[in-house]
Amino acid sequence: MRRAAAASTILTLCIFTAACGQSVPSSDTFSITIRTAAELQQLEGLREISGNLEIMAPELTELNALQSLERVGGNLVISHCTSLENLAGLKNLQEVAARVTISHNASLTSLSGLHGLVDTGAYFFISENDALESLDGLQSLETVGGSFMLWLNPSLKDLTALTELRSIAGELKIIDNATLESLSGLDMLHSAQSIIISANPELRDLGALGNIEQLSGNLNINGNTALRNLEGLRGLTQIAGEFTIHHNTALETLAGLENLETVGQDFVILNLERLTNITALRSLQLIGGDFGIQGCHTLSNLEGLSSLASITGGIIFYDNQGIKSFHGLQGLKELGGSLIMHNHRALETLSGLEALGQIGGEIEFYGNTQLRDVMALATVHNIGSDVRFQNNQNLSSCHLEAMLDAIGTENIGGNITLDTTCH
Repeated sequence: MRRAAAASTILTLCIFTAACGQSVPSSDTFSITIRTAAELQQLEGLREISGNLEIMAPELTELNALQSLERVGGNLVISHCTSLENLAGLKNLQEVAARVTISHNASLTSLSGLHGLVDTGAYFFISENDALESLDGLQSLETVGGSFMLWLNPSLKDLTALTELRSIAGELKIIDNATLESLSGLDMLHSAQSIIISANPELRDLGALGNIEQLSGNLNINGNTALRNLEGLRGLTQIAGEFTIHHNTALETLAGLENLETVGQDFVILNLERLTNITALRSLQLIGGDFGIQGCHTLSNLEGLSSLASITGGIIFYDNQGIKSFHGLQGLKELGGSLIMHNHRALETLSGLEALGQIGGEIEFYGNTQLRDVMALATVHNIGSDVRFQNNQNLSSCHLEAMLDAIGTENIGGNITLDTTCH
């Protein structure tokens, strides 16, 4: 064991010093961490590193000593190299077998030098590079073996260098890039597990994602305050996970979702201040979790949901001051969860729910001050839990009792609470 340890130490020293009096080997089986320019220089001529290569040297201005490097068998990390402006020294690198991390490089303006990189075996993480304006250098990248994340790159303006990227095995995450305006460049991308586009304040369109038809994970589009449409999602038909879209304050419609047929888990629309309609959802047939809408005050109806026949979860709506009815949900036959409506000051009637035959959870209506007509629920033949109507000032208890009589109290699986009078 001692002889083996000694041999390992001697080989490592041979890489970093001239102590052995031998040339640098063509490949190295050890992981290497570079913290100074002198240490980097000792790698000149190396073609392959079987382990990890980590470069964390604030003094480095270039990586020319790595011009012969073709393959990294582990992770490639370039981090906290505050003086490094480009990656030109990696011009012959073709493969990284595990993950790539490029982060906290304050002077890096592009990824020029990575033109030969075709795929990575694990995730590709580009973050907190303050001067990075483009991804120039990634023109040959076709496959990312894990997630691909662009996070907190305040100068990044476009993704046009990603024209060959076809597949991301994990998640596509584009988060908090202050000057990014468009996703143009992702036109060839046809598969990703999940997509998360969040907190990019200048992002105006998703115009390059049209070749993605299915997601096995989630779609989250959140906090992109300049986003005006979802046109780039026109190819999308199925989302196996959840779909959340919230705090995109310039978004007026959901145009771009015309072909979406299935959301496998929750579908949540939250705080879209200018949303006027959801007619683009005309192909949506199934929601496998809850359907929630909250804080969308300019939305007046649910027209566009005529194909929606089943919601495995519930309908949970809070504080949408423009919705007047359920018109648009005429095709909904089964609700596996609850029907909850809180604080809808314009809601007058539940018309649109006449086809609904079963509600698996509870019914709860609270603070809907203009609600007068709930007879659309009279055709429901089973309610799985409690029925509560409270603080709906204009709703008569006589009208409620007529609706409940039509359903039959024996078909209600919980308690009934009515706090209004007959008027």
